[in-house]
Amino acid sequence: MEMTVKQKIGQLFMVGFDSTTVNSHIETLIKDYNVGNVILFERNCKTPQQTFKLVQDLQRLAIKHNGVPMFIGIDQENGMVVRISDGVCQFPTNMAQTKGASLDEIYHMAKYTGEMLGALGINYNLAPCLDINNNKSNPIIGIRSFGEDSETVATAGVACIDGFQSSGIIATAKHFPGHGDTSVDSHLALPVISYTKKRLNEVELYPFKVAIKAGVKSIMTTHIRFMTYDDKFPATLSQKVLTDLLRVQLGFKGLIITDCLEMKAIDDTYSVEKAAPMAIKAGADIICISHTQKLQTKALIETIDQFGSNEILQKRVISSCHRIIAQKAKLNIKNFLERQFEDIESVLNPQEAIDLAKRVSKDSVEIIQQRQSLPLAAKKILVIAPNSRGLNGADGQWHIPNFASFVKNNVVNNDITAVKIENQPTKADIRELVNKTKEFDTIIMCLYNAQFMKPQLDLAQQILDTHHCVICISMRNPYDINYLKNTQTVIQAYEYTPLSMSTLMEMLFNIHVEYIGEEEIQNSIKKEDKEEIITDISPDTQDITQDLTQDVRDLTQDLTQDVQDLTQDLTQDAQDIVQDLTQDA
Repeated sequence: MEMTVKQKIGQLFMVGFDSTTVNSHIETLIKDYNVGNVILFERNCKTPQQTFKLVQDLQRLAIKHNGVPMFIGIDQENGMVVRISDGVCQFPTNMAQTKGASLDEIYHMAKYTGEMLGALGINYNLAPCLDINNNKSNPIIGIRSFGEDSETVATAGVACIDGFQSSGIIATAKHFPGHGDTSVDSHLALPVISYTKKRLNEVELYPFKVAIKAGVKSIMTTHIRFMTYDDKFPATLSQKVLTDLLRVQLGFKGLIITDCLEMKAIDDTYSVEKAAPMAIKAGADIICISHTQKLQTKALIETIDQFGSNEILQKRVISSCHRIIAQKAKLNIKNFLERQFEDIESVLNPQEAIDLAKRVSKDSVEIIQQRQSLPLAAKKILVIAPNSRGLNGADGQWHIPNFASFVKNNVVNNDITAVKIENQPTKADIRELVNKTKEFDTIIMCLYNAQFMKPQLDLAQQILDTHHCVICISMRNPYDINYLKNTQTVIQAYEYTPLSMSTLMEMLFNIHVEYIGEEEIQNSIKKEDKEEIITDISPDTQDITQDLTQDVRDLTQDLTQDVQDLTQDLTQDAQDIVQDLTQDA
């Protein structure tokens, strides 16, 4: 089939939309603009069965209008960055994997993940991260990285890539040439890196070079300006980075996909619609625009408009389209479309995968420093924990029980008081909590990326300064503890997930909590919402609350009486006016 210009350009775009079914947004882009690829988020994936049907419907629509199946992309990195959580096996995050798993186990975790995605029709995983987390102030990579040195990241990353691709899906090494050594989140601004080519070649580029030799099929670009290669454009828009470096020097022949162009690093500086053809001319094969229909449409129109008069863009579109179609020819879409959901259910959550996830989680959670005996024998325990929530543009919008309430709901032989705190507790909260700790034998203080949220550190430090038995748990970023003095017992969990919480329960209380699925998570959240988690409000707070309540009641009664009096006055005035008018008539 001879493809039209619009169909060729449509193959170069991967778009997102906000629905669990095919809605007018995505249908318009496929029918009117021949968009050839979709990226899924949590907003699209509520249950496996619903996701399975959605993907089948998308593929049928694309084949009808384009004659070519779709790449269905997703960020299923495992750990804190997942888009499908219900009814599928969850594995630890990358940094936890390198702490608790062998290379063979990393391979098999990726293989199980890839088989699950493939069963649902998702054929393009935008993972793993090959960024080296060599900047402890990095707000976006952190535990998504396999580690702090290039060799660890390269070795573990290739094991993961091999696992994904052995299952039949495409793996993506990201974020080229490296997003590890920056303190700026490219979702929010444009980072700049000024290292020499020698340094970048030996450190940041090393995992990507190893992955290319191992046969990775896709590489995602980063929106960072690498001054030594191109002092004008970020990598995503740089021919010097994507073509001269990645294609020519490193010899990569697979698919180059951009990170989302709606991120502020691109949109604020260049605009999404102008950046799309720029990225294609620079060497990108697939342009990712994840959210906004208006911006997606503008980018498509801008690319179509430029195509007729720009010879470089014409050559690049044709070259990328051929590369994309060649990869899609290897997809067995016909087999997927003939399946029923019942045919693939057993692949989604096999017991051997669950056992592997639990084993790696148990081996990854580390006791870094220990003064208190574990499991705990203390009777009166105060557990303080912030909520697990998305902290940046890469995180999902998951719903995970608060660890403090999770402990309270599962420990029956101890006197547990659970306190949920905001990620940025107020000074008043801190004073009250520090005072409250005097009533307890042991304090469990959970930290959640506290290095970026100083009030959490202030709370933890004041508790450490005033209490003799404190257990600090890093629920995500392992560097939080470095900001505290006089620590006693320190545990690194590397992620705030049901999997790590189950491991912590066994370590702290010798209580075995079965693998937690989505149903258990929702039941726990419902139970948590019904409880008063901060159990012992101070007497002063109670008195203030009672006084305010009485004041509100008194004010309400006064207002009610005023309204009644006013109504009576208005009624009498109206009657007098009517009588006067009658007499005048």
